[in-house]
Amino acid sequence: MLELKLTLPIRCKGTIFDVETTGWTPSVGEFITIGYISGSKLRVVQRDDRDGSEKNRIGEIAKGLTFLPRPYMAYNKSFEERWLRFKIDHDLWERWKKLATEVRAKWPRLKELVPSLFQYFSPEIEVDRDQINIPSLWEKYVTNGDEEDLMEIISHNVEDLMKSYYLYVWDVYMEKTKVTKRI
Repeated sequence: MLELKLTLPIRCKGTIFDVETTGWTPSVGEFITIGYISGSKLRVVQRDDRDGSEKNRIGEIAKGLTFLPRPYMAYNKSFEERWLRFKIDHDLWERWKKLATEVRAKWPRLKELVPSLFQYFSPEIEVDRDQINIPSLWEKYVTNGDEEDLMEIISHNVEDLMKSYYLYVWDVYMEKTKVTKRI
């Protein structure tokens, strides 16, 4: 397992989760990455076993995270719940789905609500960060053993965590100011 730990200059009241997998459900995919922001800590745990020997270990790590402070939050909480196997209290996508429904727009994806800063400031980068295919990267890593593929998965997870944190800040702002109309 690889692990990334960062201290952020921000605090989150609760815990935001994001996972990376090779499929939509545990019955057809593998759990490969778990990341979270809790308080001012960001942590990512990344499988690095090419032989599948740590396949169950990341699920065990996830089960052990229920000591983290609530509320638990995620963008598209039903997906995260399937993999984490515990209840997420708040879906950071919910407010934006509701707004989209009110204005008769399609439900926004995370990358549409919060575009990649990397792509904006580095358009010459060959990989479009919003088009990263995690299952393909994992398969490529398993086949070739190139740790750059794992770093790309970790970077994607960190970026999604930070985007989710941004939506969390919006939720806090909207609740405190009682903003209920269209933005």
